[in-house]
Amino acid sequence: MNVRKLPLLFVLAGAAYAAVIRPRLLRWGATDDEVRRPMSGDVLVQDPVMAATRGISVCARPDEIWLSTRDKEAARRLVIKNGGAPLVRFVQDASGGKGAIVSGASELVNYVNPFTGDSINLRAHADLPNGVMFGRRLRPIPYRNSGIDNPVEMYMQREYFQENFPRTQFQWEVAVKARGVLRGRAMFTVCVAHNIGTTTI
Repeated sequence: MNVRKLPLLFVLAGAAYAAVIRPRLLRWGATDDEVRRPMSGDVLVQDPVMAATRGISVCARPDEIWLSTRDKEAARRLVIKNGGAPLVRFVQDASGGKGAIVSGASELVNYVNPFTGDSINLRAHADLPNGVMFGRRLRPIPYRNSGIDNPVEMYMQREYFQENFPRTQFQWEVAVKARGVLRGRAMFTVCVAHNIGTTTI
């Protein structure tokens, strides 16, 4: 191999990395909309030298959905309208002295996905505005699905060091310390849906 061609090969490899590989690494797993939309920390750095947006998609359905009382009532009416029936209770006195008591009520407590068969609990919340649903996953997400190898780690600012205290007695006091932060990965999953019409629940 000609030694004089090595610098040219290095220049071509660097140009290929900067033009093809590096842009893909800066937006690994992120969609075009996620790259374009503003983030909360953009106001802190006006003209960044380098910006990277990376994302990961985790397939995790919610275990329960919170919605307003109006939306939950509208969903209940749609279920009953489309073939469901309210619960009816018939009470008859065994002695025969009183007449029968008939009471009826219905409540929508869960939603069953017709394709997967999964059941999602529905809860009413008085503080949620109409047209907003808040879903959350009660079970933690497995780390193998999110690509995280170590869920808990120490982020060290300073490794182990020795600190000598001032001598106040006939003995020396010495401490060995480490300064760091224990970082843990968030296992919860939440989702919020806005502008939901009651006729499309």
